Amino acid sequence: KKNIHLIIAGASGNYTQALLDEEKKMTGLTVFTNISARVKNELLSIADIVVLPSKEESFGVVFLEAWRAKKTVIGAGIGAISAIIDNNKNGLLFTPGNANDLSEKIKFLLQNNELANAMGISGYKKVEQFYTWENIAALFRGAYCKAIENFQNRKG
Repeated sequence: KKNIHLIIAGASGNYTQALLDEEKKMTGLTVFTNISARVKNELLSIADIVVLPSKEESFGVVFLEAWRAKKTVIGAGIGAISAIIDNNKNGLLFTPGNANDLSEKIKFLLQNNELANAMGISGYKKVEQFYTWENIAALFRGAYCKAIENFQNRKG
């Protein structure tokens, strides 16, 4: 049996005190709030799996950060997250609000290290292909050039 430790990290919110109370009672649980970028990167480096269970996420930068560290991810199967995670390729999607489904996905990845590692590498490749500053800048430049061209065509 694996030695599993759950680390919950993020901004303080409505559940913070309840999580801190649980941390005091439960072994294998550590809660971090309002962490620095350095601590976040350290946590990503030691993680086996990165889970973002949020049901209201506009983009999910945490997935890109996790992939940058070559970690596999699990996210809720909602709009933007479903568009970022390629299910069963670079991470897993779970049914939003379904703790059992999330639990099964976590167990599955913990029992399949090779697959989890391969998903992390696949995510890393996706970040390198689509989400580097160089690529993003080129996309913005292309969009601006197209807008200027369209403006000039309408004007003339």
